[in-house]
Amino acid sequence: MMNKTSVYVMVMMGIITLINLFLSYHYIFNVKGLMWMGFVSLFAAMLLIALMIQYYKQQKKQDHSNINEHIKSDDDRILK
Repeated sequence: MMNKTSVYVMVMMGIITLINLFLSYHYIFNVKGLMWMGFVSLFAAMLLIALMIQYYKQQKKQDHSNINEHIKSDDDRILK
């Protein structure tokens, strides 16, 4: 399970990604003079999506590595 900080990071990155996607749509289809700015926003949104995926994988890996943290010694690991 992800902690609160990880959830906040994912939500904020998602919000920034949605803003970039909206700006890319706005600049590409509505504004005729600054079309290149839309492609820059689209590129930034794709980078943020890739970062979110990598962050999620890293948090999942870290949570999985801490699953047996409460066990103190090898003798405690023996199932009876």
